Amino acid sequence: MSSSAGLHVPPNVLLQMKNIDTWSFDVFQVNDIGEGHALKYVGYEILQKYDVINKFKINSLSLDNFLLRLEQGYSKYGNPYHNLVHAADVTQTMHSIFSESKLSVRCIHLYDTSLYLVVCLCVRARMCVVVRVCACVCLGAYQSKVQNMWPAFK
Repeated sequence: MSSSAGLHVPPNVLLQMKNIDTWSFDVFQVNDIGEGHALKYVGYEILQKYDVINKFKINSLSLDNFLLRLEQGYSKYGNPYHNLVHAADVTQTMHSIFSESKLSVRCIHLYDTSLYLVVCLCVRARMCVVVRVCACVCLGAYQSKVQNMWPAFK
């Protein structure tokens, strides 16, 4: 379980996050006890686990705004399936597969794994700028593009 130094994470949500690496993680429970913010809390926890926040020096206010805007993007269309819980579930499932299979250690570079998880968070929320930045990162121009992306969420 990561520390929640940058974002306020309710204690009950933190308790649920102890299972985030496993297939049995209950994203619906996190959404219920997190007052409808499953994507925010799952996204934050996973970005912490892959050290994305530290590596790219993302400040907590920008990250909080980014995750809240993702949730707004998923809620905008009222889709009963492709919603913020689904995004949190897909992101956590991919993390679980990376974690349990050791793919993130054996054959996928940290940046590639992190970016794939960010794309999981963003793609259905129509966060095209983020997806484009992730594509640039995968093409090798990562450091400046990613660092310049976060100020947009202040």
